[in-house]
Amino acid sequence: MLLGSVLVVCVLCGAAATENGTSCTDVRQVFVMRGIGPAHLVPDAWTEGKDLNLCPSSQTCCSKSMESKYEESGRKDLKNLLQGADSYLKTLISTSATKFGDTFLEMVQVAENSTNALFLDVYQSIEAQSRVPLGQLFADLLAYMSGKDVDLEERASSFFDSLFPIAYHHSVNSNQKDFSESFKECLRDAQVEIRPFGDLSEKIASQISRSFEAARTFLEALQLGLEVINTTEHMDFGPECSEAFVRLTYCPQCQGFLQAKPCAGLCLNVVRGCLASVSELDDSWSEYVSALERLTSGMVGIYNIEHVLSTLDTKISETVSYLMANSAEVSKRVKDKCGTPRRVSREVSPATPGSSMPFAMRPVPDTSLYMMLQNFVQKVAESKDFYANLADRLCSDGQLVTKGDLNCWNGSGLAEYTKTVAGIGVSAQKYNPEMKSPRVRDVTVSTLSDKLQHVKQILMRV
Repeated sequence: MLLGSVLVVCVLCGAAATENGTSCTDVRQVFVMRGIGPAHLVPDAWTEGKDLNLCPSSQTCCSKSMESKYEESGRKDLKNLLQGADSYLKTLISTSATKFGDTFLEMVQVAENSTNALFLDVYQSIEAQSRVPLGQLFADLLAYMSGKDVDLEERASSFFDSLFPIAYHHSVNSNQKDFSESFKECLRDAQVEIRPFGDLSEKIASQISRSFEAARTFLEALQLGLEVINTTEHMDFGPECSEAFVRLTYCPQCQGFLQAKPCAGLCLNVVRGCLASVSELDDSWSEYVSALERLTSGMVGIYNIEHVLSTLDTKISETVSYLMANSAEVSKRVKDKCGTPRRVSREVSPATPGSSMPFAMRPVPDTSLYMMLQNFVQKVAESKDFYANLADRLCSDGQLVTKGDLNCWNGSGLAEYTKTVAGIGVSAQKYNPEMKSPRVRDVTVSTLSDKLQHVKQILMRV
């Protein structure tokens, strides 16, 4: 907790302390109770304080050793302030990344189970032979969603290469002996030219590739958002900031103002100065959020991963049905490319009638993923201008500053703060009367901004 929110047993003001004697007991009590430092660093009585570096005054209950401890504590306080300010956004993105990642993986597993069940129910004669290519297809989908380097369009095409000999044998005469391995290899190699599935296989491959690319890019973008938040809340804002933060929050203690809170103007100057570099992230962050909105709005229809996976079993079944319906024409093209089928002695079990038409469309599940995405985007969209307004949000918190402008700590006593309040951003700090900020962008901030711009471009291309 910050200084302004700490409850102390005895409240002193400077005048009262002088009238009641020279004891610094109450200042020592707060100094120790808050864990700022050991008691022996606090003077026993009021002493001259003109030689202090950060909190000079004619009379004081502070020492230079206390100032060093105040700097350490101030850095922790600012870090805690930042963590508190972005905790909602950080939790939103972190939990959403986990939730969406788990949801995508679960969808793949459900699709695999339903496809295997369909083949077992409808295509029993080829179900056993289809297990390997089906298993490989869904393994590739899981690998891609887990971050592996997989060309899904190529892997989906490879699946249909493997499915072709199996489905073709089923369509021409499943009671006959199986094709020779060399003939099946020819069919696999010529699948793209023979086009036994029409353009259905190409459409499926494209839909898989596009929808999975959008889903994985979305997850990767969320991870970058977390990286930005984690990095900014752990940044070192430099000695100018830590010294100014001591003057803002701890110097009142030196004069016995143990419950005094800073004036809003003083707070804005100090915190805007500390966060000047971070505020420069705002444009990149807002554009990143807008790109997330655009991506999720496009994750609908045939490129919605939920739709693609929930209908994948029936779409694969449709390709087999297409081949069966056009087996005569396919056989002509097979003969042109691979010659007459050569068979081996192994027999294939006859087909068992299925319980339904293989290409009967099932109702698509409720668009739960779409609603999840929309709910997330609506919340994250509120973080536009997050970094530009961060200092102002911290200084509007009643725990840190007083609500009035008259009886507040103005940097030297309890009175109105009358100095100019600097604007937001690095360039505006040349007018800041409380601290000197760097006139160039922080390297860490520049790196984060470049990353946000890069992922924005990727999000816009998907």
